[in-house]
Amino acid sequence: MHRSITLMSLTLMAAAQAAAVDFTFVGGPEGEWNDMANWQYWDGSGNVPAISLPGSGDTTIFNGTVSALYSSGDQTIMNMQLGRDGGGDVSLRITGGKLTVTEDFIIGAKPWWASEAGNGTLYVDGGQLDVQRHMRVGDHGAGHLVITAGTINIAGALSVPSVENTSSPDRSGRIDLVGGVINADTLALKGWDETPVMGRIDIQGGTLHIVQNEDWRVDEIRSWVAGGYITAYGNASLDPSENHVVVTKDNQGIWVTAVMVPEPAAIGVLGFAAAMGLRRRRA
Repeated sequence: MHRSITLMSLTLMAAAQAAAVDFTFVGGPEGEWNDMANWQYWDGSGNVPAISLPGSGDTTIFNGTVSALYSSGDQTIMNMQLGRDGGGDVSLRITGGKLTVTEDFIIGAKPWWASEAGNGTLYVDGGQLDVQRHMRVGDHGAGHLVITAGTINIAGALSVPSVENTSSPDRSGRIDLVGGVINADTLALKGWDETPVMGRIDIQGGTLHIVQNEDWRVDEIRSWVAGGYITAYGNASLDPSENHVVVTKDNQGIWVTAVMVPEPAAIGVLGFAAAMGLRRRRA
């Protein structure tokens, strides 16, 4: 009898998870995404231990001070909310495998009912992330994307930040492109309500590729470069009169990259070589 009740309970729990539900990550520092013990799901009255990993119809939520590691596999979920409603810094690090989000990927959110804005950071150090709708880096919260390798494909808009009110300092978005590739259909460094630009993108390597390549989009991106919202190398020790961000256009889209800046030692060698060449010519 006890065994029958247990089997029935497991069947009911499996049926609940078969429907679209919210999964919350509860693992420790850089806990593995693929470890089922690191997840709980909402059963209608509260969070209970998961009996499967999040699936294609589910929303994944990261709150508090958790950090997760996605290092392998080929998983598909519906929505991602990384840093949803305050309580600390939340992070996800992708180092390998493939993760597909069929709707929106939000980093740093604040639902209408939350008292605090969320703070989330996504690190992409390898692998592939496919977002089939939009990615919002700072959606009523503080969002940060750091990519050093790998590929991010966004079928819709990359918005930095996507907020309705950017007057609050805890609502911001930033991307650090150190390596790898970001492909997105469109780019917006402002909220959906056309609020003033507050998003920031800094490029030290890699490529930002925007598919929609109308001339006005090229002009808009170049205006963000001129305004200091898209920078290279954090603008550290660079001549502000020089443009170290390059924006080009072809039939495949708009390409945004950073000009390579020689290391100080290399600059010294180049300067010495130039001086010696000048001396030889004068001789």
